[in-house]
Amino acid sequence: MPMLLFILCIIFILLLFHPEISATCVITTSTIWLNKLVPILFPSFILIDFLSKNTHLEQIAISVFPLFKKIFKIRYYSSAIILILSFICGSPASTKFIKNALDNGDIDEKEAQSLLYSCSCLSLPYTLFILRLFHIFIPLYFLLFFLTVLCIMRLTSSKKKTPNKKKQKKEKTNYLSTFFSSIQTNTTILFSILGIMIFFNILLTLFHCNKTIYCYFEILNGQHLLLTLPHKYILFLIPSSLSFLGIAIHLQILSVCPNLNYKLFFLIRFIQSLFMGSCFFLIGFLI
Repeated sequence: MPMLLFILCIIFILLLFHPEISATCVITTSTIWLNKLVPILFPSFILIDFLSKNTHLEQIAISVFPLFKKIFKIRYYSSAIILILSFICGSPASTKFIKNALDNGDIDEKEAQSLLYSCSCLSLPYTLFILRLFHIFIPLYFLLFFLTVLCIMRLTSSKKKTPNKKKQKKEKTNYLSTFFSSIQTNTTILFSILGIMIFFNILLTLFHCNKTIYCYFEILNGQHLLLTLPHKYILFLIPSSLSFLGIAIHLQILSVCPNLNYKLFFLIRFIQSLFMGSCFFLIGFLI
């Protein structure tokens, strides 16, 4: 804690001498947040709040559960749907779905942690966009990604058997109340995400962070800085940073799920990132 306070004081002093950096970072980050994140995340968060109260999803979960249980070692019906939606929506939207499932009693704490470790990834559309932009072989990326998710899920899932009981009939959902409650809660989450993004943008700009490691702190801006690098570096950095997510997204996930075991989460992201980047680098070197 004293070290953190010292670092924050240093940053504050530097900002006093460079107020233009703070102003520029706030404007650019707010523009990215408003134009890119809010149109994607805000509707996604609200949709997830409604989906978590939808009884039809339970029927889908029950039908795919036997297969997913064998593959991923999940113990709850809801985990099957969470796995599917997490890979489509990406983090931190998927984090919100996991948190809702935990709060509603659809999964337990151990299952929630396991899902957070394994399912925290970028959205499918964004991942495909980045892979195409940097000419990364898409089938190989998703094959390696699926294998790592499978290993993480099996290693972190609880070994005890939990019987899946049919849930009691839910009370009729008040959709209007859910809508307004969702707007209030998710607006707070989005503003906390904006604060995290501004902080990292200011920090990285103040210390002139190298563009090769920028994406490991703030991935949205960082990956586009890699466009001018040689392809041999791209082969490592793009798959690696996509798996790591970036510290800024880590903190966004923490803002939704404060009880996350972050040390283990960071270690898993680091190992997965190193594995994905090394595989592509070695394949590119051999070819």
